[in-house]
Amino acid sequence: MENAFSRITSRERESGSVLIIFALSLLVLMGLAALAVDLGAVYAARTQLQAGADAAALAAVQELDGGEVHMTAAQFASLNSVMNTPIYLGESDVITGQFDFSTGEFAPDAEPPNAVKVRTRRTPDSPGGPFELFFGKAIGFDSVSLAAESIAAVDSRVAGVDPPTTEEQYDLLPFAVDIADVGHLEDLDGGSIEAVDFEIDYETGKVTVLERVDLEIQVVGSAIVYGAGGPTIPVYSWVSLNDGASYDQIAGGAAVSGGETLTYEGVDNAEIAIKGRAYYTYYEQTYFDSTRYSNAGTPYVIVLKDGDICPEYEGFDGQDEVTEFLTPYLDADTREITIGQNDVIFLFEFASNLYSGSADFQDLVVLCTFNKVETELARSETRFIANVGEEITFYPFQDMEAPGNFGLVSLDGYSNGTSTLRDWIMDGYPESFVIPTDPGYLELNGRPGFGGGIKQAVQDRQGDTVLVTVYDSVEGEGNNAWYRIPYFLAVEITDVHLTGAMSSRYVRGIVKSLQTTNLITEPGAPEHADIGRNRMAR
Repeated sequence: MENAFSRITSRERESGSVLIIFALSLLVLMGLAALAVDLGAVYAARTQLQAGADAAALAAVQELDGGEVHMTAAQFASLNSVMNTPIYLGESDVITGQFDFSTGEFAPDAEPPNAVKVRTRRTPDSPGGPFELFFGKAIGFDSVSLAAESIAAVDSRVAGVDPPTTEEQYDLLPFAVDIADVGHLEDLDGGSIEAVDFEIDYETGKVTVLERVDLEIQVVGSAIVYGAGGPTIPVYSWVSLNDGASYDQIAGGAAVSGGETLTYEGVDNAEIAIKGRAYYTYYEQTYFDSTRYSNAGTPYVIVLKDGDICPEYEGFDGQDEVTEFLTPYLDADTREITIGQNDVIFLFEFASNLYSGSADFQDLVVLCTFNKVETELARSETRFIANVGEEITFYPFQDMEAPGNFGLVSLDGYSNGTSTLRDWIMDGYPESFVIPTDPGYLELNGRPGFGGGIKQAVQDRQGDTVLVTVYDSVEGEGNNAWYRIPYFLAVEITDVHLTGAMSSRYVRGIVKSLQTTNLITEPGAPEHADIGRNRMAR
């Protein structure tokens, strides 16, 4: 029979078990609470690291155009903190490179850079050290390593312009400028649209162009005398496009001395040959007559392209050396030819003895330039490269393709009154202006003439940097002129003169490179090499 004593002992044992369970549960709960505190702190620290990386990358990307990228990133990162400890960046935490918006890939150190990658860290080897835990130390975890990264890039797929909302943004003004005057196009594969496929046979001197091109043949110079101290010998030059079957004479039969040109448009698969003749007569007596052909395979004509080395010959009888003729096309230290990839230079020697002191290969110097006949590319496959730093005269102008227009366009498609255009010049276009990615351009009506109100509005914008449109073709004239607008340009208005005769009026500016957040960027829009919108890439 159970007695009272045994019942009391049993209750005491039960009470003791509850206390033990409670104590253990309390420890578990305290551990979970400590874990929750540390996890919350880790989450907050990671968020703060990400905020610091974003701020640093966005600030640093604005410095890509010659600024202090790393210093700016470090400065803006330090304005952020992790649990009241400022974020410090190491040298390897800031990387410039190229970001491809179409693939989302970042190529570190690629040139020219359009992006900055910033990594913020709390690790053992970072300036701030690892992130210390509050309660993890009790179970052997003193700290954890945390990191975040951000890439900010210049999105140059420009499709339009929003009205500015801050002083750091730029107005769009109703001007249109000719792409040929302010820049050129390049395809996104890295090759120039104007790149021409041609071959040089150095043994024969034959130059063969393998596609349809426009040609410009220019005489760089000529210098040949009849004997030491003798008279100058006239030089004549011809061009053949069919390997010498027929020739056209440069300068219409006159002697050449430098600057004379001959141009051809739309030539298919030309086989270029240059003919030169030095011919001297006096009182109907011929004293010197020498003819050379560039495709004859003789040593009297040297053909050079970009990267070739110019031969060394001293000028005969005190004449300039051939390098003096080639100064604009030559590296003076290495004698390397530095002409365009579509250029060829011909050096002629009319003396019969190449080993005499009279041989100097500057008797006739001819530069031949091939320009590919443009084919229509999708604008999403091209990049517009502006002539940054150059001065342009962009208003008013008299485009002979559209007589009666002076570079003003109706940005909304229908307004071209003086008061409206004046307001757009004074305050910028007040609406979002977007060029659709298909077909990749807008056709805008040109505004003929300009009034006094417009003159004053332009005068008041002197010193401002603004955005204008760029056209690649124009049709019609007067009120019926239409400009095809695919691109944009940034320009600082530097000089305005709109009084006096029409021929003396002008608005001049300097082409600029800029990034602004009121540019509209879209996939499929054409790339602009020199303007873009800074934004987070990833």
